[in-house]
Amino acid sequence: MSSSHFSYSPFLFGLTDIFEPFDTTDMGNKSLGAGLSIIYNLVVQLMQGNIQCKTRQGKGIMFCITLPLIVKSV
Repeated sequence: MSSSHFSYSPFLFGLTDIFEPFDTTDMGNKSLGAGLSIIYNLVVQLMQGNIQCKTRQGKGIMFCITLPLIVKSV
């Protein structure tokens, strides 16, 4: 086994461009919309993993994350 896989399904609908910095669906609450962009950079660039977002009409979204058990030095 060389990697670990896990998924997370928050109750969110209608998201587009979710990994783009400063994209937000919460404009009225001083939200910067940087959260998923930061998560993407941590998973992909720092931890050398992979993150995908899968959507199903009327069912919400699911984030699937794969991380290597050993990170190669850069």
